[in-house]
Amino acid sequence: MLHLLLFLNLATAALSPPKRDLPVFRSSGSFTGGDTRNLNLERIELLKKGDTERIDLTFTAGSRKLPSPRIPPFQLRYDPQESENGRLLLLLQGISGRNVHRLALNSITTTSDLIKHVRIFPPLEDGDTVVELSLKRKVEFRPEQERKGSLRLALRAAPR
Repeated sequence: MLHLLLFLNLATAALSPPKRDLPVFRSSGSFTGGDTRNLNLERIELLKKGDTERIDLTFTAGSRKLPSPRIPPFQLRYDPQESENGRLLLLLQGISGRNVHRLALNSITTTSDLIKHVRIFPPLEDGDTVVELSLKRKVEFRPEQERKGSLRLALRAAPR
């Protein structure tokens, strides 16, 4: 729990994720972005291309689950020294609902060559939600926003 508190009170400068593909991966660091609260975390999916993996987070708005044109405020942090192989911590702010199924998370961990475990913590105040991705090995990563609008937040990871 101490790691979560330190993460939530992160006072270091953070970068904004690009809205297009850039061939730059980082081996550690923090990113912030997003601007719309009261969204639902609808899906978390794994896509693989070669040795690079992409985790897509899809958001919806309202009770009708309409695709959201924006993503929620977030903070992403990767510290490769934090555990044996490091972990990615993603704080999503103002999430009003979570519709992610446990089977989808289990599928990610059995299919992925990089992700050992996906954990979504119970909501904190005001719907703030932490997603933890424990890693099987050290990675380089980069966050991206979907090119057409910002319907998804994507986290790309490649082995280091």
